[in-house]
Amino acid sequence: MDKILYHGTFLTMDESRTEPEAVLIRDGMIGGTGTLEEMKALAPDGALWDMEGHTVLPGFIDGHSHLSAVAYQLLIAT
Repeated sequence: MDKILYHGTFLTMDESRTEPEAVLIRDGMIGGTGTLEEMKALAPDGALWDMEGHTVLPGFIDGHSHLSAVAYQLLIAT
C-alpha cells in the first residue's frame, strides 16, 4: 500500500528538491516528492501519515558494521 508522509521535515538527499511538502512511499522506496496535492494525485488511495513536524530520513544501509560488537563491549565494560 502506498503511504504519503506530510507535515514534516523530509531530508531526501535530492539536491533538486531539498524541501518537499510531502513524500510518497511506494514499495518501501521513495516514489515521489512534492506538494501534498501532487502526491495525492500520484497515489489517490495512499494512506496519509501526519509526521507531526518530525524529521524523516532515507534508510541507511551499512553492509559492514561492527555496531553489535561495540554494543556487546559496552555491556561488559566496567
